[in-house]
Amino acid sequence: MWGLQEANLLDNRNPEVWAFLSLLCSKLGPSRAEEADASLQQAIRLGLSNPSLLRELGTAYMALDRLAHAEDLVRRAAAVEAAANTVTGKAAAFTRKLLADVLAGQNQVSEDRAYIPLLVVPLLLLLYHYVVDVVPTPSNTCTPSPSPYYTLPLRPRRR
Repeated sequence: MWGLQEANLLDNRNPEVWAFLSLLCSKLGPSRAEEADASLQQAIRLGLSNPSLLRELGTAYMALDRLAHAEDLVRRAAAVEAAANTVTGKAAAFTRKLLADVLAGQNQVSEDRAYIPLLVVPLLLLLYHYVVDVVPTPSNTCTPSPSPYYTLPLRPRRR
């Protein structure tokens, strides 16, 4: 904390220092939420454009159950990543997944249909691995598969 305060005294126009102060205050718990908000507002006012820091702040605000702030931060990270990505023009998959999680937490997934596949595909993969690895067939009734997606035993019961 002291190092960030010192950095802030040396250059109080650096948005990343303000963002790290906000991150630290948000990690210290709800008692420092006002300081976290004030630092975050100052970082955004100064033009914070570090997508990984914006994502981390979004995650911290998700942990505090302040999902509206988290959504705004993750959307900012996605916009910065999309602008920097000259090949596809899209944000990183991790950022899009995080945004889907925030929207799901707010029950707003239906408003952003572009992120629905990010929620459905992992469930389909889990179902596929369950069917392939757990449902008994002549080839897998006695030998377990090394898949990490299930915890059900495959050995037949002995009587």
